[in-house]
Amino acid sequence: MSMEDFIVSVSATLESNHSNDELQNELFDLIGFDHFELVSCLLEHRNDIVNNCKVEEYECNQMNVALNNRGYVAGKQMTLPEGVTRKDNKTYEEVSIPVSEPPPLNVGSKLVSIASLDEVGQQAFAGVQNLNRIQSIVFQTAYHTNENLLICAPTGAGKTNVALLTIVSTIRNFIRAEKININEFKVNFSL
Repeated sequence: MSMEDFIVSVSATLESNHSNDELQNELFDLIGFDHFELVSCLLEHRNDIVNNCKVEEYECNQMNVALNNRGYVAGKQMTLPEGVTRKDNKTYEEVSIPVSEPPPLNVGSKLVSIASLDEVGQQAFAGVQNLNRIQSIVFQTAYHTNENLLICAPTGAGKTNVALLTIVSTIRNFIRAEKININEFKVNFSL
């Protein structure tokens, strides 16, 4: 795919009638999760890009990097990070992905205050002042969408509270007249 075709694909994706949440997944498929900041920037400036049909130079450079790292793994097209090594065997393909650089310190530096949550969220997190860094990074998705999440973090990083955010989000969807309709939903949680 040429750079021009790639930009046309991204522009067409941004012009679709899908919500930003749906577009985020499509853009990750197209550009790759390693370019989280680019996807966030594209979604943040979606209207400007669509209206002006213009992509900033920085975004073009990031797209070029993503395009150059495109590959096929198990027959599926994927964007692979730099430094990937691949080894084909008769019965399987081995893909070694190097450890990525840690995110910049400013990612997740703005902690979500429990006081900013609605009443249900405040009750669930009573006694807590703020969500931690990991929880704050995924807060919008965990608390305001039904998107699937895969959280990989060390022990003690706050994964259980991320799960609690999603559970509280589900409960919030089934509150009618200040009553939780427990027969309308099910929550399965396992560690």
